[in-house]
Amino acid sequence: MSKTHSVNFVVRDYECDQGQGVNNAVYLNYLEHSRFEYIRKFLGWDVQNLLNNNIAFVVQRIEIDFKRSLASNDECVVESTLSRLGQRQFKFEQNIYFSNTPTGVARKTVATAIVICTAINTKTGKSETPPMLEELLQDFPMIA
Repeated sequence: MSKTHSVNFVVRDYECDQGQGVNNAVYLNYLEHSRFEYIRKFLGWDVQNLLNNNIAFVVQRIEIDFKRSLASNDECVVESTLSRLGQRQFKFEQNIYFSNTPTGVARKTVATAIVICTAINTKTGKSETPPMLEELLQDFPMIA
């Protein structure tokens, strides 16, 4: 089952570098915030709940392709989907689009990202998917 979640952003002045474009590290913040919102919406957990239960999602790998640059006051949307790569690995596919595209016009892609994560036990530091998290993830089938 593929579930997509969208989070809107407006670029703030201080997120831009001297060339007036959004600094590349800021895109990582947009993507991370959107992943946390995804977890909150579809798994019903927020970061504090996860940590209280000794669970953390840790990024193992991020691959980003930048297509266009955002500038101050641009509006964008980050769309995220989640799939499972195995018992302990998760893949977020995330796309950033300009969100002020007129209806009927193809959206302009700002960036695409693939983020590989794992769940770890914060007490042991070991990768594991605890039963309570496994139950929440049952609607996300594993992909090859």
